[in-house]
Amino acid sequence: MSQKNTKKGTSRGRKHFRYASSVKVVLCLLLLACTILAVRTRQLHTQTARYEQMSASLDQQITDEKKQQDEIQEKVDNQNSKEYIEELARQKLGLIYGNEIIFKKK
Repeated sequence: MSQKNTKKGTSRGRKHFRYASSVKVVLCLLLLACTILAVRTRQLHTQTARYEQMSASLDQQITDEKKQQDEIQEKVDNQNSKEYIEELARQKLGLIYGNEIIFKKK
């Protein structure tokens, strides 16, 4: 009878050992998965910060370019004005109206 009890005890021991081994494997896999997720999350946070910096920089560039575009448009609009044409004729071509008197420095 003692042999039967020994066999049953051994059988339970093997099942417990298999169960414990399975739990250890599952825990190791869970730990590995958590580690991989933590590393990937850190990488994504770093990448997000980098993209936010790039976005802010590009927003500033867009603002600067719009200002420059407005200045150029203003110059283009002024080129068609009478005042600009007169100023250009005086400076570049030396033209004056017939009733104007020019004083020159000595």
